[in-house]
Amino acid sequence: MPFYFDGRRQVSEPFAIELAKRKKVICSIFARWVDVFVNECRCGNKVPFKVTRTWGVSQKESEEFESAVESSLGAEAIGHLKSSIKASSNHEMELTYSKSEEMSYECAAPSCGCCSLRVSQMVYDYEFICYTRGFWFNKDVWDREWSRTLREALPYYSGIPDEQEYDPRCKGCKEQRSPAYDGRLSLNFGNLSLFVPYKINDSGLVAQIEGHALGICDPNDIGKASYQVSLLSSFIHPALLFLGGLPEGELLTGRARIYRSQAMQLEPYVAIGSLLNYTTLKKNLDSAYPTP
Repeated sequence: MPFYFDGRRQVSEPFAIELAKRKKVICSIFARWVDVFVNECRCGNKVPFKVTRTWGVSQKESEEFESAVESSLGAEAIGHLKSSIKASSNHEMELTYSKSEEMSYECAAPSCGCCSLRVSQMVYDYEFICYTRGFWFNKDVWDREWSRTLREALPYYSGIPDEQEYDPRCKGCKEQRSPAYDGRLSLNFGNLSLFVPYKINDSGLVAQIEGHALGICDPNDIGKASYQVSLLSSFIHPALLFLGGLPEGELLTGRARIYRSQAMQLEPYVAIGSLLNYTTLKKNLDSAYPTP
């Protein structure tokens, strides 16, 4: 599974599919993450939530696309399109109707704080443009006949679980200072990517997940592009376990990397991946994220 990223990325170079003597389709594939839901509870409340895992193409989009392709290119064109997409992107386009599974969980907030869960899902945008070739004297001219964009929801999810002991919206509570962290770490396990806060200290890079400290690497290893991590699945939010299709009560192995959003990348800030030792990294992190 790819790490979470901002914006939209091209999966493969645009490619042409010759489907008839005078017709061809240009296909472009893009990947992006879309927000699915944000669940929140606060001030000691317990709130039940339902979470739905959905993947595939919606019935309406699938029917409209198949109708346009078959009427213009013939009944066998769908199969040719799918095989060409798999050959070019190493991904099999799922044209069957979207499928869903559902689970429930209870959000229990601290008496003066809040809990939240923000979830995104990866989707593929298939952009098709069909062209028709002219006759005789204009045989080298290709005229645009139709265009379609098909969205496929993939079974890849990204989540940000967060818990704060103090929320100013809770009445009658004494203000508390939240713990200071150096940034967020992206953890990838199978079909799930989750963001957790991390801190740099004398022990190295340490992540905080569901109230547990997880050592990521020693000080000498800070600055690598990514790290191998092992984590008990019981440390992961139950809704995220469900969305990612991960087993309960097992030791998970995945990859971790320091996450920098697009907004952070535009700031005058030293790239974390280029820093070679703990002292330099800590100095730059303290400058970028000063302790209040």
